[in-house]
Amino acid sequence: MHVYENKSIKKDCTYCYVCENIWDPIKKRYYKPSNLVGSFNNDTRIFMPNYFLSGLIKHYNSKILSITDRERSIVELVYKKYGSGIIERLKNEDDKVGLVTGMSISTGPSIVFGTITERYEIDKKLTVAFGKKSADMILSLAWYITSEGCALSNNESWLTYVENPVGGGI
Repeated sequence: MHVYENKSIKKDCTYCYVCENIWDPIKKRYYKPSNLVGSFNNDTRIFMPNYFLSGLIKHYNSKILSITDRERSIVELVYKKYGSGIIERLKNEDDKVGLVTGMSISTGPSIVFGTITERYEIDKKLTVAFGKKSADMILSLAWYITSEGCALSNNESWLTYVENPVGGGI
């Protein structure tokens, strides 16, 4: 496991990832899962953990909730690389109670595909054949494939930010 730093060209910051190489004996190759753990400003070089790492550190320090060995390794590696001063910045973040993060949902694809679905009663036919929940999933994935033309494994982010029959990611 190691820390990888990626400097952003558009923003004046560097993103920090924890990466590791894991051997898959079935596929006979390595896969490299990585987690974004935070960033720092290129001028100040002060590391700021993201929500993922903040949650891990809180669970790691409280020892109330158990975390996996991988998550424990991530926290220990970040402490080793950036120091334990991260905890002080997390306490300051706790003072910012009441901040809300907004999210926008795109309605464009749902207008086009929703009209086609209603016109040809595709949703009703799918509901009869598969049930309401499965019909909504099938329609959402069909909208994704039609709109993006990408592999289904990439559907989660698109479905989260686009209005669809399921109402979010699957």
